[in-house]
Amino acid sequence: TSVGTIGTGVWNAGAVTSSGAITIAPTGSAHLYVDGGNSGDNASVHSRDENNTRMWEMRADGGASDQLQIIDTGGAVVLKLEQDSNATFAGDVQIKTSGLANGSQGTLNIYGHRDDTNNEIGNINFYNDTHINSRIRSNRSSSDVYGDLNFDVATGSGSITNVLKLDGNTKATFAGEVLIHKASGDAILTLDSDAGGDPTINMVTGNNRDCVMDFKDGTTVARFNYDHANTRFEFKAHNTSDVDAYIEEGNA
Repeated sequence: TSVGTIGTGVWNAGAVTSSGAITIAPTGSAHLYVDGGNSGDNASVHSRDENNTRMWEMRADGGASDQLQIIDTGGAVVLKLEQDSNATFAGDVQIKTSGLANGSQGTLNIYGHRDDTNNEIGNINFYNDTHINSRIRSNRSSSDVYGDLNFDVATGSGSITNVLKLDGNTKATFAGEVLIHKASGDAILTLDSDAGGDPTINMVTGNNRDCVMDFKDGTTVARFNYDHANTRFEFKAHNTSDVDAYIEEGNA
């Protein structure tokens, strides 16, 4: 049924059904307004199949803080855009280039700007329900050309603690113990330096503490340590307390 030509103004004479395309083509900017009838009512655009079954709905939800929702055929909100500029996806988000040809790459850019003492630029947070479990955090470090990448985890006390920091000087700083575990075979730690440098292990403590290396075999623990109090290296071959041999200045 033809409804004729709608000029300027508002069409409020009921539903409009068309067997063909509807084109909005003014001489200037084009606008399509869908108004809810009352406060809190939704305003939606539906895509339906040949049986008038909803395939997709784009809804401005007047009862949910005026969210813009993309709703699938089952009624699930798959994407929610909120008035504070937050976007929430109900499922997985994939970033990929068409065809996945050799040399193609998908990119996620997170932009921030900091010039003050608060140098945090962007976060990726991981939640278990409403509880944050871990976080990857990027900081601007001292200037725009240096950056830190931080890995934080929940400690169980409701707080988030940094466990690993990668900085712009190519240093990695662990906040706790470092475990190298291999299920079978030899676990190997390799320090590989170019010809211009010496592989080095720095063990730093206060002047009243020892630097220690323990060697464990089942329940047996042997120890090699530097004793700050006596200024000497000590070898303890069968436990961690009895000194079997030591080296100090002028004596062994």
